[in-house]
Amino acid sequence: MSKFYKDHYDVIIVGGALAGLSAALRLSSSGLDVLVLEQHNLPGGVATSFVRRGVEFEASLHEMCCVGSKEHPLKARRLFNEYGIDIDWIRIPHVYTYTSNKLNVSIRAGKDGDFTIPAQDICAAVGDKDGSLFKKLMEFFKLCSYVHDTAEEVSDHPVSKVKMVLKYPNFVKILGYSFDEVIETFKFPKEVVEILSAYWIYIGSPTNDISFLVFAYITAEYFGYGPYIPHHTSYEMSLKMAEKAEELGTQIEYGQRVDKILIKDKRVTGVKLESGTIINSDYVLCGAYPNTVFSSMIEPKEAVEPSIIQKINSFEMGLSCFSLVMLLDKDYEELNIKDYATFVSPLGKSSESIFESAKKLEKWDYYVSVCMNVALPDASPKGTCIYSITFLPLGSTFSDMNVEEYEEYKRLNTEHFLELESNRLGFNFKEHILELDIETPITISHYTSAFLGTIYGYRQSVDASTQVRQQLNNEHYFDGLEFIGASRANGDGMAPVIFSGDEAALNVLKQRGKK
Repeated sequence: MSKFYKDHYDVIIVGGALAGLSAALRLSSSGLDVLVLEQHNLPGGVATSFVRRGVEFEASLHEMCCVGSKEHPLKARRLFNEYGIDIDWIRIPHVYTYTSNKLNVSIRAGKDGDFTIPAQDICAAVGDKDGSLFKKLMEFFKLCSYVHDTAEEVSDHPVSKVKMVLKYPNFVKILGYSFDEVIETFKFPKEVVEILSAYWIYIGSPTNDISFLVFAYITAEYFGYGPYIPHHTSYEMSLKMAEKAEELGTQIEYGQRVDKILIKDKRVTGVKLESGTIINSDYVLCGAYPNTVFSSMIEPKEAVEPSIIQKINSFEMGLSCFSLVMLLDKDYEELNIKDYATFVSPLGKSSESIFESAKKLEKWDYYVSVCMNVALPDASPKGTCIYSITFLPLGSTFSDMNVEEYEEYKRLNTEHFLELESNRLGFNFKEHILELDIETPITISHYTSAFLGTIYGYRQSVDASTQVRQQLNNEHYFDGLEFIGASRANGDGMAPVIFSGDEAALNVLKQRGKK
């Protein structure tokens, strides 16, 4: 046994990303002996930053929900407040800009749950002579708010299925419907539907297959309260969470890759590191995807029944990313860049056709552009700005490429996106690039070991909605093993994975309470 480790821990957490750190905070603050094992030399997973030319770049975060104002804090801010973690939150005043071959609209966020301003912006973009559209939009946002608030209440105070039906009948009715099915009942003009649909890419499924529950929740958060980002990148969150966890007694060891999760009589007994070191524990909270865990990490391997593999493989993987991250040689104002986040659909395609293109290796014609300096003027040195262009393909599209094909494909799509954005904004991006990094599913897989480079967990859809995927959380194939991160029912996103870690930790505390 290595001198760095104790003979036994109450809980071992595999992965020091946001979910693992959140779990560590809850468990350590409850008096448990916790060990976090992180394969890299710093915490955070993709919630991190990298440095080029002395400039710190955000590795992943574009914006975050569930924060809210100091006066009306939402779930993420409340959780950080609970641990005394002070994040310098910056509110982004605009939800997003949406531009297509026919539309160009910038939508401001409401504040503290008031949707008046975003509704007014949409009406101004498409026209509303008699005020009827504004009234319908407010009804739609009211429904989203109801779904959001009910989901929060059910999450905080779980009830049986019978009580759910009796207490929240309208909420239960919505669970089986897609975004398209619900929004169709409002009879909005097609331009309004197109504008409201823009966030589909952040959820990872086309609107005809997104659970309305999930879409309504994110709509209520962003349109009603506004998106937020940490002033000092998502690494500000990671670092402060890690520091607080250690202050509470968590042992965090970096550069330690977990090779196996040890099982005896269908119960976790500990982990084995890549070095061969065995560390004993009662519980393991694992940030790796179940696909990876059950296919290669359980020891002995025969403990994994074929039915487990079959069930896990039935969950469809979510999206990954193809992203150009750039440092430009002028201030964003000098380049006439006005918007923080813009959804760009040059051909005005439906989300279904865009999603189909995400399954193929082609020149994609949809993307999200972000200029960090619009929200954070000091994100880079004066006279420069940080800009990104991102499409979200399925990671499996890259799985059979050789090195030459991979490099050529990166080059072609980089040229393609730079040309599209140059044409849209009216200046040649190539002439202003000081630094360019390209992130792909291969990058994600290499850095995080995520299955197929997936950043979105399992795909959110009506058939695999949060309610259905909750089964994965509740089924303990091995006693003492909990999954954390994007693979849980919470899904992807900085806030959801933080909640997933907290939720898994609460499950451990509940189980221990029964002993």
